[in-house]
Amino acid sequence: MGKENKEKRRMANFTRMAIKSTFVELLNEKPLNQITVKDIVEKCGINRNSFYYHFQDIPALIEEIVTEEADRIIAEYPSVGS
Repeated sequence: MGKENKEKRRMANFTRMAIKSTFVELLNEKPLNQITVKDIVEKCGINRNSFYYHFQDIPALIEEIVTEEADRIIAEYPSVGS
């Protein structure tokens, strides 16, 4: 059972990362206000339920991406005060 749960977590993390990277790819192709969940899931090769399992909506997806990027920058430049 532990091995099965570990595999499910790994796949969930993989799917979550795939959604985020697909969204960023789409941002390079068209404006934010033209990107839909349908665009993301079609390009990513998942179903809508998988998207909504991981994210409430596109703003929640954006929030996670921005937070992760800010955390990365802070970790990379810890001596910067602001």
